[in-house]
Amino acid sequence: MIAMDCDERDLKRPALGPPEARAQRTWESVDGRELGPVVQLNVGGQRHVAARSTLEQSPYFRRLLEMKVLMDASGAVFIDRDGDAFAGILDWLRTRELVSSHRPCDSELLQLRLLKREADFFGLDGLIVAVDEAIAAATATVPPTEQKILSTFLFLESGVQGTPLKLVTELQNGWRVQQLSATCESGGDGGLYCTFVLERPHADGER
Repeated sequence: MIAMDCDERDLKRPALGPPEARAQRTWESVDGRELGPVVQLNVGGQRHVAARSTLEQSPYFRRLLEMKVLMDASGAVFIDRDGDAFAGILDWLRTRELVSSHRPCDSELLQLRLLKREADFFGLDGLIVAVDEAIAAATATVPPTEQKILSTFLFLESGVQGTPLKLVTELQNGWRVQQLSATCESGGDGGLYCTFVLERPHADGER
C-alpha cells in the first residue's frame, strides 16, 4: 500500500465545484409559459400532478405560470408550501367543494385551519369562506335540552279527539316527542298505554 499525505489525498478527490455549480445539476429555472397542459408539482417535497387549466383557477398559479419557475431534477415545479394541505387546495380547484366531518375532532379542525392558511396564500377566497363556515358549524354550541316522561292512555278509535289533553298542552308549550313506546291494553276500546319521552331546548337562562 502506498501512503499518501493529506495534500495528495485531496488531489485524488473529484472536484465537486462550488455550491452554485452543484445546484445547477439538479435544479433549473424554466419559463412557465413553456410548460404543457399537465404540470408536475413538488410541493414541500410531496408530488402532485394537475392540469394547467385547474391550477390557473388560482391567482397564484396564473401569475406563476407566466414567469420563470424553479424545476427540480424530475421536472416538477417546486412550490415551497405545505404538501399535505396542498391536496385540499387541489381538491377545491377541481370540485369547488369542501368535504369535512359534521363534528370534526381536534386534529381535523387543525387541518381546516392549516387549509385556510394555504387558501389565503394561493388567493382562494371562496375556499376561505367555506373553511370558516365549516369551522363555525363544527364549533357551534349545541343548545342544552331538558326531557320529561309522560305516560298516558291513548284511545285510538277516537282519533285526534282521543289525544290526552295533557300531551296536547305539552306540545303547545314547545315540547316535542323524542321517543314513544306503546303497549296494547285488553278490551274493545282500541286503546294503547303510551309512554312519551318529551324534549325541548332550555329556556334562556335555564340550566
